[in-house]
Amino acid sequence: MVADLAKESHKVWIDQHYIEGGNDWLDAIGEALQVCKTLLLVISPEALNSRFVKMEYKYFFMQDKPIIPVLHRQVVQMPFELATLQFVDFTQEDQAKSYSTLLRILSRYQG
Repeated sequence: MVADLAKESHKVWIDQHYIEGGNDWLDAIGEALQVCKTLLLVISPEALNSRFVKMEYKYFFMQDKPIIPVLHRQVVQMPFELATLQFVDFTQEDQAKSYSTLLRILSRYQG
């Protein structure tokens, strides 16, 4: 997904690509969250159990920045604060349709 979005000229920040050895990764993530305009929140059971993922999306809620949840793998229960957001479902067979939907949503936030 990251490579596909980059091909569509979307700037994508993912920690594994931008944090180098010796960097304070929490500071780097905090700086990225400050400049990022839209959070693409990839949802999986592991992501929702991550304290740091929770910090990231809660920061976006507090800053009133848009969050686009992307369901990567089914979860037992969506957290309360995310349950009201419509997600893009990548668990279905038609991945191309899901990706097209994601691009349409992202286009609303460009500018």
